Amino acid sequence: MQRRRLFPSFFVLALSIASGSYIVGQGAAPEGTTSKPTNPRGSQAAPEPVEIAKGTYAIFKEYGGIGPVDAEIYNFHEEWSISRTVDGNYQVEGTRSFESPKDFVREITFLLRLSPHLQLIEAQEDTSLVWISRSAPLTCAFLPKQLQCSMAGKDPRRNPDLSLSMDKPYAFSWPLSAFSLAALAGQCDHLPGSSMDVQFVDIEQPSNDLPLMPMTTNGTLRFIGRDKVTVAGKNWDADKFELQAFMSSLPRKSVLWISKGGLLLVLEAEREIGPQGRLELTRFEEKSPSSLFP
Repeated sequence: MQRRRLFPSFFVLALSIASGSYIVGQGAAPEGTTSKPTNPRGSQAAPEPVEIAKGTYAIFKEYGGIGPVDAEIYNFHEEWSISRTVDGNYQVEGTRSFESPKDFVREITFLLRLSPHLQLIEAQEDTSLVWISRSAPLTCAFLPKQLQCSMAGKDPRRNPDLSLSMDKPYAFSWPLSAFSLAALAGQCDHLPGSSMDVQFVDIEQPSNDLPLMPMTTNGTLRFIGRDKVTVAGKNWDADKFELQAFMSSLPRKSVLWISKGGLLLVLEAEREIGPQGRLELTRFEEKSPSSLFP
């Protein structure tokens, strides 16, 4: 039997805003209920997040799809917007579109919460599991030594609730996540030749009895040095890394360029056998000044 995987995320999963609250895009309040003001008369409303930039990621490949054989995707594009919140953190909202299988278009919306240094804290994604009906959204919390994921389905008895211990810095390998990989690079010492052991998480959907199963694999991340790269019509000072992934859904060896602020600019798979692939920031628009994007 073929194992099934979640469709890519640039794992761009997470923000449970508050217990019992409604999430934008998840439907209206039940019939018979009315919305109530959240602030007493005379009090000031909480400041809205300030949008600081928006952009687009795209994947280019000479031919064929990308990803595991049983979950290949084509024509991947991800539109996102990053905002600064009142607590000093950042949130990313976006939509990714792709074809899987070929010529079958899918769209997934996501919401992320990031630290001031763009470390991934929480993620939420509107996706569905193969084996659990009406299962959405998927929510994950990225703790220093533990990954916690949950998804609410129609049958409470079959709601997966996973807690995975991690003993090294980690990121998602599948679903693929630009923000997760950039956060991983941010944990590596920025000294030439510095390297660290890392882990990757690949979320699979094996069967009805085991609807959600994370698989972990190992790899290494090495800092190469400073570089300059031009993407999205802008010249960037970047940190360059070599990433090796063993037995994961990522290419065995790839090179990453990360902006000084911690934004993934390019991920390029080194050619071994088969076509070369490249994930690239193709559009970037700064909305308000920020130290993230000097």
